[in-house]
Amino acid sequence: MDVRTLASIHNWNMPTVCPVCGAELVISDNHKQLTCSNDFCKSKFSGRISKWTEKLQIMELGLTTIETLYDAGIFATISDLYKIDYKKLASLEGFSKRSADIIKAQIDAHRQATLAQFISGYNISGVGEKIVQRIIDAKKLDTFDDFIACSDFTCEGVGDITARKLRKGLDIFENDMRETLK
Repeated sequence: MDVRTLASIHNWNMPTVCPVCGAELVISDNHKQLTCSNDFCKSKFSGRISKWTEKLQIMELGLTTIETLYDAGIFATISDLYKIDYKKLASLEGFSKRSADIIKAQIDAHRQATLAQFISGYNISGVGEKIVQRIIDAKKLDTFDDFIACSDFTCEGVGDITARKLRKGLDIFENDMRETLK
């Protein structure tokens, strides 16, 4: 059931569109969470980059900095994080060559991740590192290509709904994931 229908049936006064990008909001299966339906919404992107930097322990890129750099066109995907124009970054208001060098050093020092960290770092809804690791172990997957080629992610502790969310997320982000791996 969509958000508008639920709000109407129950006479709820709740938003039905994302306040950031204007896309339709969707309600979770348990009716506890509203999320933007646009996978490329600025708010979702900020959360995704924040999750990525947390997973890889990249300091110096907090949410405010991420949003500032996104707004300035410094990056728009996770793979862009590894192609930053540091001269452009240094020229932004509030930044300097020193701050650009610090961000570069942090990104360069944290380029390695396990397969589970890498996939969960893309912040696919309902799919954390433990879930990804369960799938890797159960299906005996060694590489990203093995993971992408897997046709069924269900296993002990991973049901159909989570498997579908993971497949959808992989379908959406596969190109950027491959670019990030380069």
